[in-house]
Amino acid sequence: MLFSPMHATGVMFGLAHDDVVRFMGTCFLYGEDDLVATAKHCVAPEGLLVRFPLAGEERKVVEVHRHPTADLALLRLDRTLRDVTDLPTGRTGEARPRYAFWGQSAVAGIGSPIQAFGYPGPATPIGTAPQEPRLFRGYVQSFHRAGDFGRHQVHEVSFPGPPGLSGGAVYRMDIPDLVMGVVTGHVDGADGKNYGLFLGLEEVAPWLNGIVPPPGLPS
Repeated sequence: MLFSPMHATGVMFGLAHDDVVRFMGTCFLYGEDDLVATAKHCVAPEGLLVRFPLAGEERKVVEVHRHPTADLALLRLDRTLRDVTDLPTGRTGEARPRYAFWGQSAVAGIGSPIQAFGYPGPATPIGTAPQEPRLFRGYVQSFHRAGDFGRHQVHEVSFPGPPGLSGGAVYRMDIPDLVMGVVTGHVDGADGKNYGLFLGLEEVAPWLNGIVPPPGLPS
């Protein structure tokens, strides 16, 4: 099975303040085929489910791990698919194993070519408006040190970080399954433009290893 960033990327829905299940942000399979990573601020308190639109799958979230200080969360998914008849490729039954993103040691420096795939868009109710996928390409152009954006350094990229892209994977162009970080938001530049931000996974590697050990480490 060939790795596909698009098929490994999902959209998250959760119960909003108005008791309507709404789109919360992007997520991606990380390390295992039943675990997704996302930005912590995208995780709703309850009613969480994840859709993989290009794979025609929808799965419930059964467990949530929130990083204590970083804008990062890992979500464990149920192995059983929900009814996704409103998706063109919808299917039910047992979830199909698929390759997940991996990596923690790929440190991004200034000028590193990167891309991100996600589903930017407003917080629409589930089933009312399909989230449109979009690919972003660019490079790392700056860093924001701890203190500016919390306790962890974040990377600034040359492409925008629109609402809905938060939680998406930032990964290498030449090795697409090697994830470098997770989109956490945006910053307004001195030129008036919107630039995306991402948290590098090397910042939180010990926490990640405690939940999903990389190959070669005991589980």
